[in-house]
Amino acid sequence: MIMKTLTRMGGFAVIITLMICFVACKNNNESDSQKDHPEVYKEGSFAYDLDFFNKYQKTLVLKRDDAMIMIAPDYQGRVMTSTATGLKGKSYGWLNYGLIESGENAAHFNNYGGEERFWLGPEGGQFSIYFPPGAEFIFDNWQVPAPIDSDPFELVESSDTHAVFKHDIKIKNYSNFDFLLRVDR
Repeated sequence: MIMKTLTRMGGFAVIITLMICFVACKNNNESDSQKDHPEVYKEGSFAYDLDFFNKYQKTLVLKRDDAMIMIAPDYQGRVMTSTATGLKGKSYGWLNYGLIESGENAAHFNNYGGEERFWLGPEGGQFSIYFPPGAEFIFDNWQVPAPIDSDPFELVESSDTHAVFKHDIKIKNYSNFDFLLRVDR
């Protein structure tokens, strides 16, 4: 009976069979393609920012359950972004994509973004570390010192839930005093 029905259907059965084969082959190819191309993450997600940042800088990700933070050792061990809901969750930090992507240093200050950073003061006055000795207090002379702007911090130890960085710093202030500091963070 089945043979008679197939014979009567003739070309229709062949078309159906070919369509099934085509769909099966297409699905197989898509699976292979997905293996070659990692998942594309939604802009604004933690995974999107992590994927972007990993193209240009080293990262360290700390996590506990779904909570995660992304740290940049080369940006003074700065927390760049975090999430409370895993890789696909919202990225809470702000990243300066253009500056990070350029790989260049800005003239006075590298605002890479992030959620927190290491900073020292005062920024102005006789004890300022942002103006060279004797310079006029104008923006053209203001410079964030490299040890807290563009120098990397050394990763001393890390685990899934903590990281320790260190950096030896020498900074001269406006009054021509040299500060020698060891920063552990």
